[in-house]
Amino acid sequence: MLEILYQDEWLVAVNKPSGWLVHRSWLDRDEKVVVMQTVRSSTR
Repeated sequence: MLEILYQDEWLVAVNKPSGWLVHRSWLDRDEKVVVMQTVRSSTR
């Protein structure tokens, strides 16, 4: 779970764990946990 440090209607700031990708990338196609997807799921 991500720690949300700040959130308003335009911005979300999180404490990103080391090793997590910010978004899906060709660098690691098999990675299942990415920050952007987790934030979107948590803030809806």
